[in-house]
Amino acid sequence: MNQRIRWSCEDPRHCPGAGRPVTPEPVTLRSLWLRVYLPALMFFLADGAILPIIALAARDLGASVAFAGFVVALRSLGVLFFDLPGGWIIGRYGERVAVAFASTCFAATLLGWIVSDSLTVFAVLAFVQGSGWSVWQLARMSYVAGVVGPDLRGRALSILGGISRLGWFIGPFLGAAAIAIGGFHAAYALALALALLAAVLLFRYSSANEGRDEHGDEPSTLFVVIRRHRHELLTVGWAALAMQALRAARFAIVPLWADHIGLSTATIGVLFGISTGVELLCVYLGGSIMDRHGRKAVAVPSIALIAAGIAMLPLTHHLWSLTLVAILLGLGNGISSGLNMTLGADLAPATGRAQFLGVWRVFGDIGTAGGPLAIAAVTGLLTLGGAAVTCGAIGLLAAAMIHRLVPETKQRALAGAALAEPADG
Repeated sequence: MNQRIRWSCEDPRHCPGAGRPVTPEPVTLRSLWLRVYLPALMFFLADGAILPIIALAARDLGASVAFAGFVVALRSLGVLFFDLPGGWIIGRYGERVAVAFASTCFAATLLGWIVSDSLTVFAVLAFVQGSGWSVWQLARMSYVAGVVGPDLRGRALSILGGISRLGWFIGPFLGAAAIAIGGFHAAYALALALALLAAVLLFRYSSANEGRDEHGDEPSTLFVVIRRHRHELLTVGWAALAMQALRAARFAIVPLWADHIGLSTATIGVLFGISTGVELLCVYLGGSIMDRHGRKAVAVPSIALIAAGIAMLPLTHHLWSLTLVAILLGLGNGISSGLNMTLGADLAPATGRAQFLGVWRVFGDIGTAGGPLAIAAVTGLLTLGGAAVTCGAIGLLAAAMIHRLVPETKQRALAGAALAEPADG
């Protein structure tokens, strides 16, 4: 594991056994609980509490249906826009500054929504909130990539991905309860409290320079990082884009198909609940497979399962058959929890790690935004069933290409970790 050796006291000349390094305690999943997982849970609970109501809140302020959708898109644009600046902030100033920036953005958004009834302000702050979310998530990803070795990285990041799913699953219930008590403003206040609690936990258990580029004498600007690692970005990066597009597409096409066969909105919600439950049960399994058998051992079957599930949608005409497809989609998405983060962490260099991961997130976020757009475009040209079959076929082709063309990133990460280990004696 690539970790710096630390000394037993500030001045080794006045210490017993001077000159002997103290071996750092190994990073374990338990040691990440307070520093990573608990703050992440608070933050994703906050995000989950408000994410489903952004469009509804915009409508409440007088927005048209089209403009309400635009407000939701603005938040996604904020996430995409700040992937690259977020990596620069973390690499240049460290994680504490990045978390302070992200928390300020998130808190300012919620406070602004509480005190202002302007639809324009609401829309602008949605973009700001997406920016803060992007930097906050990147800071956690960069930290885990830096301290967790390749043999534990799959499980560590799959749990982080599972926590995001848990927060987005429970958060809407918390937000709904708050709205029932005090309207939209109560939901904003709840999210604000949870986000501030996450920031306090991070500041309490993180060091001042955490996440900073430790090799200041070497160039690690964004353009240098892209030039040095363009091969990885143009191979594994595009694979990550395809995976995210396919995973995001199911959120658009499954509800549309369920409505097409006559299921109610409440029934559709139950279907997604079942699928999410299956995802959460498979999170640790996927991480274990990645650590034991490599990342492709999860990437290929997970994409194939999601693609097959989408392609099978036209064969479903009743609740029970669509439920089986929802379970299949949950299985595929669950075992791939944290997969893209793990691939990025495997490829990330020690110098310019945060900048590289910022570029890496751009690929994933483009895929997340592009998946539903692709479904809409193909549906316009063909039919909803034709879009499902086309999307599934493309996904299966992507799985085959990843199996054939994309290298195993764990082997590269293990080789890099071995080279970084100090020599004995």
